[in-house]
Amino acid sequence: MRARDRRAYDLSTIKHWLRLFLFRFFTISQFKRSAMPNGPKISSGGSLSPRGDWRAPSDSTASVWLDELESGVPDDAAPNAGGDPE
Repeated sequence: MRARDRRAYDLSTIKHWLRLFLFRFFTISQFKRSAMPNGPKISSGGSLSPRGDWRAPSDSTASVWLDELESGVPDDAAPNAGGDPE
């Protein structure tokens, strides 16, 4: 990507969009639907393909992820967070 096309986003903007993504992915995602009951995997190996081993649990909620986002990411970066001397 060319330097003139790059954008800098503040932490509160990134946090806003991450919050929205987590809500949509874990709460209202249609891709969690499965005709199979949730259960343990009993074979070795692994894959994140939905046609393979990994399936998102249909009863998952976004609350754990959203709580972690709220407690672990500040709304705004502290001034001079880059470590540059003033």
